[in-house]
Amino acid sequence: MKQCSKCNTDNPTEAKFCRHCGNMLSDTTLPDSRGDVEKAIRYLEECYKAEQATYTNTIAKYKQEVVTLHTDLDRYKSANSLPNINDDSKVRKFPDFLNRKYWIYGNIIVFLLLICGSVYKCQKANNRISDLTYALSKQEDFKTSVTEYKPFEILNIELKSNNGEFGDTLYEDKVKNIIPRITVAGLKMGTYKLKTKYYKMSNWDYSEIRYCLKETSFSSEGFSNEEDVSIGENQIEKITLSSFGKNDVEFWNRGRYCVEFWYNDICYGKKEFAIVECQDLYYRGKRSHAYGHSPKPSRINDKKEW
Repeated sequence: MKQCSKCNTDNPTEAKFCRHCGNMLSDTTLPDSRGDVEKAIRYLEECYKAEQATYTNTIAKYKQEVVTLHTDLDRYKSANSLPNINDDSKVRKFPDFLNRKYWIYGNIIVFLLLICGSVYKCQKANNRISDLTYALSKQEDFKTSVTEYKPFEILNIELKSNNGEFGDTLYEDKVKNIIPRITVAGLKMGTYKLKTKYYKMSNWDYSEIRYCLKETSFSSEGFSNEEDVSIGENQIEKITLSSFGKNDVEFWNRGRYCVEFWYNDICYGKKEFAIVECQDLYYRGKRSHAYGHSPKPSRINDKKEW
């Protein structure tokens, strides 16, 4: 066994270096031959030169690749007019990939929001249309049920004498026949038999009013007059009915009257009117003698005249 003089470690007899610390053992001999040392040095130098030539070639190859890349880059710049990276104003106009990606994502999000808003508005409009359609269908059903009961509505009633104008007041010296005109709102188109009743109201003070039906030889039972009237649908129109009365001024004497319009035993409209004393003095005196009344003087221009 050989003991190391440095760390006192036991080593095998044939060992030249300490297996623990690597120290040369005392009996190890250095090469005596100077020629062997020189050979070793030359060998190492040749190895160094070979390695240096290898790395030199590799570096030259890398440099050539870098030059080629720069050449390609310059050619690409000239072809595509890329901005100068040192010019801040131009760099801001061409954001980098990350900013461009965020810009694309932002546009996509805005587009999706617009689509969602449009879909919501369309859905809201469809719901509104559905509600309106349902309401219209209900109105049509209601209108159909109403027209079965009342196919038209009388909005206004006007009266006039033969040669007069429509109004609420008629004069007894000008009334032989009364002509009614009605304003009708048609709900269902058709021809309807409209019946008319003319009453004379027997009292002026509205107490215990009695109605006396005016009739002629052409009157039907319980009514003064009747005729067929054609009414259009969904329109308002004025219809002048046939006249009623006799060719005699005595048929319509002064007083309060009422006219009613009936269809299917339903009164569709009613109007009160008055026939007042005539304005013609001669006719007024004639009517007074006919009824057995003494004429009353009328002062005109400070003279007693009739």
